[in-house]
Amino acid sequence: MPRFFLPKAEMCRGEILSLPAEMRHHLNTVLRMPVGAEIELLNGAGLIAGAVVLSDG
Repeated sequence: MPRFFLPKAEMCRGEILSLPAEMRHHLNTVLRMPVGAEIELLNGAGLIAGAVVLSDG
C-alpha cells in the first residue's frame, strides 16, 4: 500500500484532505492509482491513517 508523508497534517476520521499537487501527480500519473484505491498517510508525529482516493484530479 503506497504511503504519503503529509508533515504537520492533522487527520480526523471521515475528513476529506486535498493532497499537494506534486503528490497528486505522483499518485495519479506515476503510480496510476484509481479512484477507490487505498493509501496510507503519515504526519511525522507518529500518526498513520488509512485513506481512500476519492478523485483523480
